[in-house]
Amino acid sequence: MIKEIQVVDFKNYKKLFKNIFYALNSLAVINGDNQGRMWLDNPESPKTGVLVDNENSIYLAGEYSNSNLNKEIANLIFNEILPKARITSENFENTWVIYYDHKNWKNKIEQDMNIIDYLPLNRSYFLYKNSVSLKWEESIPDGYSLEFLNKEFFERKDLTNFNEITNYIKKSWSSKVDFLNRGLGFCLVNKEKRIISWCISDWVTEKKTEIGVGTDENFRRRGYATLTVKATLDYCLKNNYTVGWHCSNHNIASQKTAEKVGFELEKEYDIILGSFDKAYILWENTWYRGLFLNQPEEGIKYMKKFLKIKQPNAFQLYNYGIILVRADKLKEALSTFSKVIAMDPDFIPELRDALFNARKLKDLKKTEGWNELIEKLEDS
Repeated sequence: MIKEIQVVDFKNYKKLFKNIFYALNSLAVINGDNQGRMWLDNPESPKTGVLVDNENSIYLAGEYSNSNLNKEIANLIFNEILPKARITSENFENTWVIYYDHKNWKNKIEQDMNIIDYLPLNRSYFLYKNSVSLKWEESIPDGYSLEFLNKEFFERKDLTNFNEITNYIKKSWSSKVDFLNRGLGFCLVNKEKRIISWCISDWVTEKKTEIGVGTDENFRRRGYATLTVKATLDYCLKNNYTVGWHCSNHNIASQKTAEKVGFELEKEYDIILGSFDKAYILWENTWYRGLFLNQPEEGIKYMKKFLKIKQPNAFQLYNYGIILVRADKLKEALSTFSKVIAMDPDFIPELRDALFNARKLKDLKKTEGWNELIEKLEDS
């Protein structure tokens, strides 16, 4: 029978979870630097452990072959961990994540725990190797400033979108005071006193940290994220921090930023992403499996589930049309594209490019409904 462990005893079981410390928050929880809970199959001689952190992340470690225990863990997840997580969830997707320390956990999670319709995200963990020059001061645009996130910064009253920083910190840290005592980060402020880019530690433990980056959508692709990351890394280097970076493998921009400033790939791993919002996770599965993983039949399967509970928007229909083309369901694809035009004419330029650059353009032209679709494009 699985038993909950007192926080003061977490460190006694550090060895059991060591293969999952690439996700630093698991170590932070065990060290008492972040809030969380732990359960073990046998506190005297544990073989299997469950850890949950303050961001709805669940960590499974150790022996995975005990089906009865796995079912007990499933009961714990669905009747104890996730209901409480749902009440306290701060992220807009209402998501939760399962990390695991051995690939065989994945099959057990499906078979024994009956967790379905999850997103099987492949992610990368990078470590900063100090291989790139961090000369960042000369890159600050005229009239801009790079600000260290200290007490004086938080006392400022002249910044127009301060909530970008406070919301990010609230997600990972127990309080602003906790962040000021242990956290670190920089943000770039423009002439209008607007925070346009930021790089902030998600958590810190044992002089190790992982950083997150954000940029105002109106100021992207200008090198501002790279600038704030370099300033943060420079600070970490001078203060002897080991710095990690995580991103999903479909996030090419994040990978490129990491490599550009001197991070090197340390590990690839899989996670299970779930959500309290059924429509959200079904749509995420549609595009991720259908487009990124190039499994169009899987994408179609999830879109059909999605359509039963929610009406799609033009963006979703457009991407579904692309999936249908990949699956050689060309007539259905053209019908879907026609709905996109009727729903949102702003998609017409993108749709036109997609059609005339499609690998299956010749086949599309022969498909019933092609001429009618082209007429709609030309008339709009």
